[in-house]
Amino acid sequence: MSWAEVSKINGDMTTPLNKLVSLPIYAKRLNNPVVLPGQTVYSAAFSHDAKFLFLGVQSNPFVIVYKRDGDSFVKQDNLNIAPPGQVNGIAFSRDGAYVALAHAVTPYLTVYRRDGDVFTKLSAPNVLPTGIGRGAAFSPDGEQLAVAHDATPFLSTYTRTGDTFVKNNNPATLPQANCMGAAYSPDGRYVAAAFNGTYCAAMYERGSGNTYTYREPYAGGTSSRPSGGTGNGVSFGERDGVYWFAVAMQGSPYFILYRTDSSGAYEKFPAPPSVIQAAAAAAAFSPDGGTFAAACGTDPYVAIYDNIANIYMTDAFAPPQKPAGAAYCAAFSPDGAYMAVGHQQSPYFTVYKRVAVSAGEYMKFMYKAIIG
Repeated sequence: MSWAEVSKINGDMTTPLNKLVSLPIYAKRLNNPVVLPGQTVYSAAFSHDAKFLFLGVQSNPFVIVYKRDGDSFVKQDNLNIAPPGQVNGIAFSRDGAYVALAHAVTPYLTVYRRDGDVFTKLSAPNVLPTGIGRGAAFSPDGEQLAVAHDATPFLSTYTRTGDTFVKNNNPATLPQANCMGAAYSPDGRYVAAAFNGTYCAAMYERGSGNTYTYREPYAGGTSSRPSGGTGNGVSFGERDGVYWFAVAMQGSPYFILYRTDSSGAYEKFPAPPSVIQAAAAAAAFSPDGGTFAAACGTDPYVAIYDNIANIYMTDAFAPPQKPAGAAYCAAFSPDGAYMAVGHQQSPYFTVYKRVAVSAGEYMKFMYKAIIG
């Protein structure tokens, strides 16, 4: 049965549960690796082939690399040249050739080229970010790299030519404050950044010559700007030609969702019932846009929403085995098979596998999340 055959309107399921043959959710928690990070994980990203999982941490070696073997994750040797400080953001290019690390110590950005299982540090860009690196994102075509950071201009974009990254001109309208995260839309048209201002996120349209122009592509105009305190992270997703945009926030309602309408404008989507009772540190969409995850600081630490045919985001549920302690990041593998959550307490990161469950099992997960 396809997702498109399922709908949920005004909280009532219009398709009987016994007809929901299976629902793909991230319900299976994998065993912990033999070697754990040993410290809080603040950022995470999978390589394009889901072979590697990079974890950003506070202390040396600042990034920890795991290689996936089936459903097992095996710690690898540290990178030959480690980044110099806490890694707050990690981004792989879609073709898997590059991985960018945004970190807390100058040069605030380090890029590696991947050749098989080897990662080689590249020369620093011609112009460095001006403050602590908070997040990074590659455009879908791999030609652009955006870095969210402290200090004006708050968001820096770079054009890649071969292994060289050259900074683009700043947009005329800058973000209002330090940027905490960045993300490109699935079509590469926009780059979004989260920050603390009168609104908590902004979009910039990529134009000819790799120029970036501030836009407000919201169906409701300026009244639909994302607001609610500090923006902690942004994420885009795509499902059946509909684009989704999420902002994770410090204040209630803790995240805001948008989806594109028939004209391509981003309309604010009614927030689904939430189990989140504290700031959302990060937001992430699965590659197929069918699942949205929010990492947060209090129980259940990660909330998962299923996107049913772009019509309804189901009530949030937590995995049966929750992460240990406040969660700082969530990342999906590009094949959609795995979700990694970085958190404050041992084992410091948890990986879930996407499995198909029956409607009855799904309701049990929901019951566990709501009732406890």
